[in-house]
Amino acid sequence: MLINLAPRHILFSKCACANITKAVIISFVMLTASDVMMIENAYASLSSDLVRLNSDYKLQTLQQKVLENMSTFASILPPADFAFSYSFGIIGETNNTVSSEHDVFIKENVGARPTSITFTLSAAQMQSIWTSTMETHFFQIKNNFTENCDESGNCVLVTPEHYHSLKITGNNNTHTVIAHDGYAFPHDEEYQKFKSLVDEIDRMIVTIRSQENGNNDNALPSNDREPERGFI
Repeated sequence: MLINLAPRHILFSKCACANITKAVIISFVMLTASDVMMIENAYASLSSDLVRLNSDYKLQTLQQKVLENMSTFASILPPADFAFSYSFGIIGETNNTVSSEHDVFIKENVGARPTSITFTLSAAQMQSIWTSTMETHFFQIKNNFTENCDESGNCVLVTPEHYHSLKITGNNNTHTVIAHDGYAFPHDEEYQKFKSLVDEIDRMIVTIRSQENGNNDNALPSNDREPERGFI
């Protein structure tokens, strides 16, 4: 087999190879540039999606916080049906009742005719009582605090014995709790919470009655007999 090694043929082959190599390089460069553009476009799209997702997340988080704050705020505000009736006095002797629903204070003594006067609590006072009602978990108290004897049979004797009866209505729920001063478990946590609630109402009653009667102590509920606590 004869091979043509003439310079003209060799030069032609070199030129052809050079052209092919150049075409391959150009194609590679074009493909590389195209790939880079595709990557850049994909990165830009991804960045845009991330920004949108981040924005959506922030908006959703903000909406969630607003809803939580509104829910908390709504739970603090007294409901439209909020009302309470509070009775207190000495068992078998006196009975005093405050009704926020009827704006009345009724005072009863054994052997005497009941007296009633208009008694209105301010919106701030009603708000304070409702807040305390929620904080003390009043609606979750399951038992009255009237037991005078403990599990060992030790009984408490208090003379005279005061009582407190509180009925609260709110959010279509009505609950009543009764407590006696001779309760055998005065350090019970629920009892302490209940006492803090009625003590707050007692202070409001004293303040309002004092203002209405020019600080005349004789116009206040007559619970001035100091109880004596002992054991049977």
